[in-house]
Amino acid sequence: MNAEKIIASDPDQIIVNALITHALSHAARYHGLVGRRIAILTGLTTLLLLTLAVDVAHVPARCSLSGVLRIVFAPRAAHLQMRVVVWDIRMLMALLAVTVGTSLSLAGAQMQI
Repeated sequence: MNAEKIIASDPDQIIVNALITHALSHAARYHGLVGRRIAILTGLTTLLLLTLAVDVAHVPARCSLSGVLRIVFAPRAAHLQMRVVVWDIRMLMALLAVTVGTSLSLAGAQMQI
């Protein structure tokens, strides 16, 4: 008799093979779910940073988005007036809004548990 026929006809081996196949299919679905969640979180984080930059850029001085990004990443190269408006006024308000929104979302999630 062939060894493959003996293994295939053994009921215990059939059950073990079925369990392994079942576990592998669950692992593949789990990895797909984790990948999807990471993609969603990355997209939401990018959207948050973009809206934060747009909020900071929406100043009465009408600074462009690229100008705001320059002020944020190289504050020494910007004019003092724009640096004060962006860093001391707009950035604080925008970060406070993000902090309050995060706190409210965590409180809502905690209430659902």
